[in-house]
Parts: sequence; C-alpha cells; structure tokens
Amino acid sequence: MISGSRKTLMQQMTPNIVVFHISRGNRNLSFLLLFVAALFLSFVMAYLLPFRRQNCLYLIIYAVLSAVVILFLFRAIKYWIAPQKSNAFLSLSRFGMPNEVARDIDKEFCSRNLRIAEAYFTNKWFLQISLYGIDIYSLVSIVWAHAKETKKRINGIPAGSDWSVVIYIMGKKAEVTIPCCEEEMDALMAHIKRNLPWVTTGYSKELSQLWSFNKEAFFRRVATQTEKR
Repeated sequence: MISGSRKTLMQQMTPNIVVFHISRGNRNLSFLLLFVAALFLSFVMAYLLPFRRQNCLYLIIYAVLSAVVILFLFRAIKYWIAPQKSNAFLSLSRFGMPNEVARDIDKEFCSRNLRIAEAYFTNKWFLQISLYGIDIYSLVSIVWAHAKETKKRINGIPAGSDWSVVIYIMGKKAEVTIPCCEEEMDALMAHIKRNLPWVTTGYSKELSQLWSFNKEAFFRRVATQTEKR
C-alpha cells in the first residue's frame, strides 16, 4: 500500500529510526544464530559424542563451525545493545558525521514520505527496511531505475506476475530490488521521474550488460544520457 503516512512505523520508533532498526536487525540475527547454535549442539550431543572416537574429525569440524557461529552471535548481541558501534551505523560517515546524518534522516522521515512495501523515499534519502536491519542510500546516488515484471507459471500454466522496481546505486555499486504490486510499481516510477530528474529510467539491455560486466562504462553512459536532457 502506498502511503505518505508514517504512523505505523513511528509507533515502533525510538528517538532515532536508524539506531532502532540496526538494533532490531541485530536482535533478530541474534535469535537466528542462537537457534543455529542450539541445532549444532543438539546434533553433536545426539550423534557425535556417543561415538566420538569414530567421529573425531566431524567433532573438530563442528567445533570450528560452532565457534564461528558463537563469534557472530556475540557480535550481533553487541550491536543489538550498542547499535551506534556497528559497521552499519559507522558507514553513515560516507554522508558526513554519523550522528548528524542519523538526526537528518529522522527529521526527513518525520516529514511526508513515500512508502512502497518496506522502502521509504524522503526528500533526500532512500531507506529499505528488512528483517535484519536497514539500508540507507542518498537519493543523489541513484543513477538508474526500471520496472520489472516476472511472469509466473505453474506446470506450464500462466499464474500471474510478480512486480518490482530495480534501483541502481552509484556509490556502493549496489542493485536494490523493491518487490511491490503493479500499482505501486507505476507510482514509484512516476515518483522517480517527477522528483529525481537525473535518474535514467526504463529498462535497457545495453545498460544491463554494462552494469553486469563494465560498471565504469555504465556510469559514463548514464552520465552522458543525463547531460543530454
């Protein structure tokens, strides 16, 4: 559903939306890793320890894997408790001082924004919220966007389509897919065309191949297209 309203998310918010979602993401990751560690332990107790002489090599492998899982678990718990120390928060330094950037995002988010699924577009920022955190992009770093339709078939019989908008980011050289319905897809593409005039819109096989195999040439091409407008 498309909405300029932010009531649902605002109810979840701590004083800082970035800190809140980094903490929430690491909390969810902690629970996942704890579950994986418990599975490892139960497997070792049930199948390996009773026959430890025959399974010595497997015990060593599972010990190493368990140590890695526990290491990531402690790291996730650390960032759950202190999200400002996480790499995700510190990465905001690419836009300025992390605390100042986080406050600016808060201020932007509290004004009117466009929501498509779990993606939010403010005047300066593009935020994508997921189960394990939040990804933050500056709107000026978006260079290309296009709609995408994926046709579904069940036993060879057409079964509708999945819709999405694919957004390409210059700084991180990232490709972000926003799943949505057809109405949301059209609304988002219209929003990008209206408010982000520097962004190249519409699918191009040539641009797709350049993005996959020669990103530097891709950026030169979209820059040339922008200058011609």
